[in-house]
Amino acid sequence: MSTIDLLTRVSMLCKKYEKYDTEKLRLSSEGVASHDHFLKLYTSLEQDLADALEKSSDAEMEKNRAVVATLNAEVRRAKAAMRKEIPKLIRLATKKVKGVSADDLATRPDLALGLQAKIEAITDGVSVGHRNISSPKKSTPLEIKIDSVSPDDIKWTEQKEHSEESRNLQQDVELRQHKQDQNLETISEGLTTLKNMAEDIGEVCP
Repeated sequence: MSTIDLLTRVSMLCKKYEKYDTEKLRLSSEGVASHDHFLKLYTSLEQDLADALEKSSDAEMEKNRAVVATLNAEVRRAKAAMRKEIPKLIRLATKKVKGVSADDLATRPDLALGLQAKIEAITDGVSVGHRNISSPKKSTPLEIKIDSVSPDDIKWTEQKEHSEESRNLQQDVELRQHKQDQNLETISEGLTTLKNMAEDIGEVCP
C-alpha cells in the first residue's frame, strides 16, 4: 500500500470518528454556547469529573488514613452532586439546538451516558454494586437508576465498619486482661503452696 493510500485511509477514519471528539464539539459550538444548555452542563461536569479523579488519585497514593478518609469523602460528595445533574444532561441531549448539526446532536446521548459511566467508575473508598445505565431512548428519566446508595447509607456503612473495628479491639483487650488474670491467679496459688510448704518444714525442723 502506497503512502498516498495510507494517508487517504487515515483521513477517512479521522473524518468518520471526528464527531466523537468532545474538544472539537466544544470548539465548533462556541457560536451557540450561550443557548446550548447541554454543552454548558457537559463542560461543567467534565471539569468536576477531572477534579474528582485528581482527588481519587491523591487518596490512592496517600499514606495518612485521616487524609485518605477526607479525600474519599470529598470524592463521594462530588459524585453525588454530579449524579443529580445526569438526568438533566440526558434530557438536554435529546433536544435540538439551533446551529448544532444533526450528526453532533445524534452523538450527545452517548456522550451523556459515557460521562455517567466515568462518574461511577471513580474510586471513592466505598464498594458499591454495578449500576445499570439505560439508554434514554428506551426509558424515561424516572426509570434511569443513577445511584442505589444514598449518603445516609454510606455514612451508616462507615459507622458500622468503625463500630465493628472498635468492638474487635475491645474484645482483644478483654481477652488479654483475662489471660493476665489467669496468670496472676496461677502465681498466687503457687505462692500459697510455697508458704504452706515453708510452714510445714518449720514445724518438722524447729
